[in-house]
Amino acid sequence: MSSVLSIAEKLLEELRAREDLRRALAEELLPEIVRNRRLRTIILASISREVATKEDIRELRDYAKRLEEKMVTKEDLEKLRLEVRDLRDYIHTRLESRIDGLEQRVARLEGMMSLFIKLFIAFNVPLLIAVIGILLKMIWT
Repeated sequence: MSSVLSIAEKLLEELRAREDLRRALAEELLPEIVRNRRLRTIILASISREVATKEDIRELRDYAKRLEEKMVTKEDLEKLRLEVRDLRDYIHTRLESRIDGLEQRVARLEGMMSLFIKLFIAFNVPLLIAVIGILLKMIWT
């Protein structure tokens, strides 16, 4: 029994490895298949499992439509590119105007600080001189 199995296994290996042998075997069996109704039924049943039905085609068409709806076209990308460019330009313009406003406020603050320092010096220098004079007078007298 084991020798029969080993011969059958060898035959299967050989058939799997060589297409010419598979073709020759099919040609040998074909007349028998054509005559035998049961074999034809088995073959047709196995082939029919691989054939697409109208429902399969409809499902595939629906799936393709859903994919198409999700796809991004070149026109969509171009529109998006233009919108991003417009948004970038808008943000750039807004930031530029805000920066200009901040620069003007800082310039005004610098002017005010300069004036404050000058006033501070103008009022405090005479006081400091007076204090120094008083201290010197106290030391020498």
